[in-house]
Parts: sequence; structure tokens; C-alpha cells
Amino acid sequence: MDIEIRKRRKEVTLEDIAKKLNISKNAVSVALSNKPGVSEKTRQLVLQTARELGYKFKEKEIEKGTIGLIMTANVLQDPYFFSAIVYSVENEIRKKGFEFSLYCISSEKETSLDEILSNGSFKGIIIVSSVGKNVIDKIEEMRIPTVIIDNLVESSWIDTVNTDNKRSTKAAITYLISKGYKHIGFIGDINHAISYKERWQGFIEAHEQCGLEIDKEVCKIEGFKDFSKNPEPEIQEFLRGLKRVPEAFFCVSDLSTLVTANTLKDMGLQIPKDIAIVGFDDTELVKHFKPSLSMIHIDRDYYGKRAVKQLLERIDFPSKPAEDIRIFCRLNIRKSIKNI
Repeated sequence: MDIEIRKRRKEVTLEDIAKKLNISKNAVSVALSNKPGVSEKTRQLVLQTARELGYKFKEKEIEKGTIGLIMTANVLQDPYFFSAIVYSVENEIRKKGFEFSLYCISSEKETSLDEILSNGSFKGIIIVSSVGKNVIDKIEEMRIPTVIIDNLVESSWIDTVNTDNKRSTKAAITYLISKGYKHIGFIGDINHAISYKERWQGFIEAHEQCGLEIDKEVCKIEGFKDFSKNPEPEIQEFLRGLKRVPEAFFCVSDLSTLVTANTLKDMGLQIPKDIAIVGFDDTELVKHFKPSLSMIHIDRDYYGKRAVKQLLERIDFPSKPAEDIRIFCRLNIRKSIKNI
């Protein structure tokens, strides 16, 4: 009797798995063959269902390959911000079973990056910071799945992961205004980086939304010699030359926030009694300032994980449209703001 039942029992097919999961038969075949075209989540679900239904198939190890992380030398100038992102990317890549290779190149010598792309065999690439158009063209030509962190590129193939600078700044300035601050200054070289220009745009939009005029006399948006490395001379000269100090300052980076706060204290102003300060980035650089500084916090660990997730999606779906992922950053309210 048992033998007859087993003979009559229908053999499990790809179609059975497809119906069970409500996906196409082709998607099941792709997943079981470890070919690109389905997400890793779907692949694992198909494998699990196939085992549960008793479908006979030879399980293969997915050939993960190597993912390269490439950063330009200028990234090393800001170790507080980028080191956490690089660490997060490496951990996530290894966790997913890929090999990891790290390359550091000079932004002035992009031929070295060209050599890396030509000689290396990559499953995918993550680039931190900016590279030139010739490199972008090379990546598109070679069709290497690529995600760029903290930079915008014009590409139909390459994904980017960036901070939602405008919306994050707008929310923080709107909060300041809700606390009674109407006269707010801005410090940051908007020509130095796209992110700083976007933060300036968020600053403007918050004022427009609240019906307030921006006092350009308390905004230092240009005229810096080297904003990323040493903005101190220009910030000090600007602050000490003000005819009227605003009620609050917004600064576009950790370093500019720290320089501004120290200079204001040297001028005899008390934070937040006399003036409030809000900054952007929130790395270890500002952690020890007293009173503690209210900062728009970039979650650098999540930044790295999100970049890896986007790259794996690009590997699985190589023909999908390019995306610019924007990560909103919340304001960590500390002791540099008060109600007025």
C-alpha cells in the first residue's frame, strides 16, 4: 500500500514552487541556479521552499567574488567622518560572504584607478567621495556594478548614496525657529562641496517656509582658502567683525562648528545663554565640547550598510535604473540650544 502511494505521489516541479511563492517559474529557476536576476531575499526563500517541498536539486555555493572599496586620498583628511563608513562597508561585505579589497588613490592621479578597474576582477565596486568623469565613463563601459558614497554623478548605471542635506537642514532650522530663534547665521563654504550647497538651500527653504528674511550680514558662505582643512582664520575674522551677533549659528560641518563655538567663547559669549549653535555631521570631533553641541547626526554605520545593500541590488538587477538614495539625518538636541 505504501509503495503504491509513493508511486502515485506527484513529483515536485519548479511550477509547484512558483505557485507556492506566487512568483514566476523563471524566477525559481534563476534562484536555484544561483544566477543574477532575483534578489538575495527571494533566492533564499526559493531555496527554503524547495527544501520544504522535497524538490531535488543540487545546491551550489554562490560564487560571491570580490567587492572593491575605492577611496580617494582626500578622504583621509576627514578620518572622523569617513573611517566609520569604510569600517561599516567592510564589515557588511564580509558578512555577506564576499572578499574585500581596499584601494586608496590620489584624486589627481586617476590613471591609477583606471588600472585598478582594468586589472581587477570585481563583482562590484563601492567608491567613497568623488572621482572624475573619465572614471565614471570607464565604469559604465565595463558595466561593473557600482555605488558611490557622498557624491552625485550623472549616470544611468551607477547608484549613489548621499545625505538628504536639504531636508535634514530644513528640519533643524525649522526646529530652531520654533524655539524662538528668528535671527540665524550660517557658516560654510557652499562652493566647496555639493553637500554644503544643499545645506544652504535647506537653510533658505526653512526661512521661506516660516516667513523670515535671511540676514546675509551674518552668513559666511564663501571666501575660504581651505574650508575642509583649516577654516579657522576666515571664521574668526568673520565673527570678530560682526556688527551684530545673531541669536544662533548653523554650521555645515563638525570642524566649522567647533571653530565657531570656540571663537564665540573666546569673544566672551556664553552658549546657549547668549547664542545657540547647531552643526552637521556629529562625529567624535565635537563630542568633548562643553556645553554639548546640538548636531545633525549622520549615522555612518547605517550609511555603509545601505551602500552595500544598494550594491547587492545592483548586482542582482544590473539593468534597473540608477538611483540616488538619500538618507535623512535627525537633529540630536543637546545643550547648545535653549527656548527664547
